Amino acid sequence: MFATWSQPLASDSQATVDEDASVAVSGPYKIGYVPPRSTTARHETFVTRRELEESGEIVGAFEDKLMLSTTDQTYARFKGGVEVKKGEAYVIYRTEREIVHPVTKEVFGYQTVVVGAGRVTAVEEKAVKLTITQTFEPIERGAYLGPWADKFVRQVSRRPNATSLNGTLLGASQEILTMIGEHHVVFIDKGKDDGVQEGNVFKVVRAGDPFKGPMAHAVWNDRLPKEDVGDLLVIDVKDHGSTALVTRSLVELYIGDRVELRAEGARPGGE
Repeated sequence: MFATWSQPLASDSQATVDEDASVAVSGPYKIGYVPPRSTTARHETFVTRRELEESGEIVGAFEDKLMLSTTDQTYARFKGGVEVKKGEAYVIYRTEREIVHPVTKEVFGYQTVVVGAGRVTAVEEKAVKLTITQTFEPIERGAYLGPWADKFVRQVSRRPNATSLNGTLLGASQEILTMIGEHHVVFIDKGKDDGVQEGNVFKVVRAGDPFKGPMAHAVWNDRLPKEDVGDLLVIDVKDHGSTALVTRSLVELYIGDRVELRAEGARPGGE
């Protein structure tokens, strides 16, 4: 469900895309660029408005303390008739900030931080009893409960793109960033329902002359050729959005940049 920190990790045993790219020349800025074959990703990201509404919430605790931790018993409630069973595991998370779509200006989702995990010990009429089983950061009342992820830190291998589509770079995991580069984690407005899979690679594209243009906004001019300026490796996929790691950037990337997922063997832009 969730991915915030990532770092490239080479692995010869992993399946790769573009095996013949071992001696690639990528633009005037990088010579001999080889895309990383895999990366490790911590399982955190963002949730959409609908997913937030369907999440459970810790509404109380048995212990008389502000900060809750491992082995503490909590009380939770779920909205919308979500079926909860004894023994089920959940991740515990909090929301950090809203992610606003740079084009529509609507709230697309909420950046989250996983703070722990818990397991249901009893389902009662008044509340669900949940014992905290893992604590990554202090947990407070009001924290949310989401579907359990098998691994919080896992390896993501590159996977051939099965479809072609266009999207938008929504933002970065660090709100203060206005210019984005390699190893930064970003959010994209396309997800599982659009055909995106973990391990796919989006291309960041530009068309236009940046001379005397805005410093924190990518220009676009349909009268000039389109150029690839970056690669984004998808490390976590939601229904309508994805989290990706910037594995390559020829120039600074900006919130609002256009991105393309290109099916294997398709020409740039699906042309």
